[in-house]
Amino acid sequence: MKTEHLDLMLDSALTKACEKLEKNENIYPYVLVMDKNTYVEFSEDFDKDVYESDPEELIEDLYIRLKKRASEEEIFGAVLVCQVKVKHPEYGEYCSAIEAHVEYKDGSSYACFLPYNKKDDRVDYGEIFSSEVDAKVFVNQK
Repeated sequence: MKTEHLDLMLDSALTKACEKLEKNENIYPYVLVMDKNTYVEFSEDFDKDVYESDPEELIEDLYIRLKKRASEEEIFGAVLVCQVKVKHPEYGEYCSAIEAHVEYKDGSSYACFLPYNKKDDRVDYGEIFSSEVDAKVFVNQK
């Protein structure tokens, strides 16, 4: 994966989530895809009822949709964004975070986490941490 593509997808994904947090809006899972011209497109085409169903089912459905889209179209990157509780690798305690699961057509796949602490109308962000993970979208395209 080209570093500039990773940076573009991650920046786009996290910026949108941070804007929602700072406006006191819920961060419902959403996806973005990057085409061969590095154009980034967001997708939040779900009814509110869908968001109130089982979050794990919704996220699995989003991965299925992304995988289908990757097999049918010329997309080069995909990101699934959601709000999670994750164990911080440095501190060993659970924290709230925005997760961005980033994948690229070459099979590169990362789970990136932006920890945050929200108090009243203020949001404090920590340092992003990440790890390589198994691909879920571009699984047969290496």
